Amino acid sequence: MKKKVLLIAGIVAVLLVVGTAVVFTFTTPAGSDSSDSRTPLGGLFHRASAVSRLKEFMGDLREVYPSMTKYAQEHQDELPKTVAELRPYLPAKLAKLDDEHWEVPSTGKMTPLITSSNASTGVLFQERNTPPGKPKIVVYADGHIEYRKE
Repeated sequence: MKKKVLLIAGIVAVLLVVGTAVVFTFTTPAGSDSSDSRTPLGGLFHRASAVSRLKEFMGDLREVYPSMTKYAQEHQDELPKTVAELRPYLPAKLAKLDDEHWEVPSTGKMTPLITSSNASTGVLFQERNTPPGKPKIVVYADGHIEYRKE
């Protein structure tokens, strides 16, 4: 009997928390910044959503490395100088990348960059114009991606 009462109380508590979270989510006006929410759960959901979007976008950025490889194969192993030059090789989901927010800091041939012992630290593609103290996304010559502060 005691176990049933505890189980029912636990289920009711979970339903209250989930129901409250749904109410906070639905009552946040469209287009508003819920990080200023006066409710703790509103800000929590906003941050969780932002992290989820960042992870998804970083997953999409995995396509930059093969796109750079394709570009180099068709241009005598040269790296693109701008994002605009790379854009035709990028998948449609990355069509929004532009030279104002992204850059190709490395120059020259791709093969020496990706085969060097410094490939894990050589920057192939990165976010630019990030505010001071804000992390930026970096794609390295060995293909790994980081979200790092400078």
